[in-house]
Amino acid sequence: MRPCLIILLLFSSQAMAYWAPKPDSQLVCESEFIVYGSYDARSKPTEVTPPGIHLAYIDVQAILAAPAEHMNINKLALKVPSPGAPVSSDMLFFQQGQQGLWFLSRTQDSAVYFTVRHPAQFKEMAIDGAELNDWKQRLSSFSCKKS
Repeated sequence: MRPCLIILLLFSSQAMAYWAPKPDSQLVCESEFIVYGSYDARSKPTEVTPPGIHLAYIDVQAILAAPAEHMNINKLALKVPSPGAPVSSDMLFFQQGQQGLWFLSRTQDSAVYFTVRHPAQFKEMAIDGAELNDWKQRLSSFSCKKS
């Protein structure tokens, strides 16, 4: 009985994912877009997507930080795991309509798709809440060195 329990504990501990905390300064400096918006997995792509690419969208309601030429954007394409793919511990999933602050960076393989690689890149909050106002005020205090 005892060896079975030890083996079971060994395998169960390997199946859990652990995420190291990410400091706010790193989160801000690594993000190209910081937007408040809602997750939309139901919209169909308006452009042809390459095979194997699955998209959801962030319906942008407020832009806190973005390149100057994109300050009027209302939707961002978010690369998401394929619906039928096996689930791995590094995948992140969101619910339809989930609202909050998104810290987005472009995917490595595309200039038009964005990604969330760490749970800290999404902070669920209300658009009229104190937490969003706090982030708006704090953003100007981060000094990021862009390469």
